[in-house]
Amino acid sequence: MGRVAKFDRDKAIEKVMYELWQKGYEACSVKSLSETLEITRSSFYHAFGSREALFKEALTKYFEQSPAKAFNEGNKQTPIKALFTDTFKHICSVVASANSLKGCMLVNCTSELANIHPDLSPYISDANKSIMAQFEYLVNCGKERKEITEHANTKALALILQNLLNGIYMMSKVPGNEDNLWLMAEQTLKSVDLYEG
Repeated sequence: MGRVAKFDRDKAIEKVMYELWQKGYEACSVKSLSETLEITRSSFYHAFGSREALFKEALTKYFEQSPAKAFNEGNKQTPIKALFTDTFKHICSVVASANSLKGCMLVNCTSELANIHPDLSPYISDANKSIMAQFEYLVNCGKERKEITEHANTKALALILQNLLNGIYMMSKVPGNEDNLWLMAEQTLKSVDLYEG
């Protein structure tokens, strides 16, 4: 019990984040995570409550440092096409240069846990819906400012953007060459008139 107070909780969550991101949820048992953090199982439960609760904290930590977080920072004053172009280009650069080919933690966990894990599946679903909602918001912002034609189908564009984001992360695990990842992103954005060049 006393050992829990000695470790940096924030650093511990980040360490677990990388374990879950790299290996997947089911491969990271309470026993293995406790060993990674060099604490006892009882200290693990005292500090985090459950493996599911720690997973949620780790995924939140991932979102805080993901290159895609720029989409959440976009607002009605942000040039929308430039935001899409610059952010997707940055994502392609970041994921192509990643050392361990992890892809996206959310995409990985969606493949592993969605519609399977009773406790985490709704959480994973909500996280994906949140990304979709943000893309819809940004498209609507662009339509309001006439950057995007008012006749554009907001939901369809949001689905295309979310599919592009997921596709970049999946292709980066091949591994993906940055030029090829950006070619895919650039052509997708151009095809739906969301590219700023």
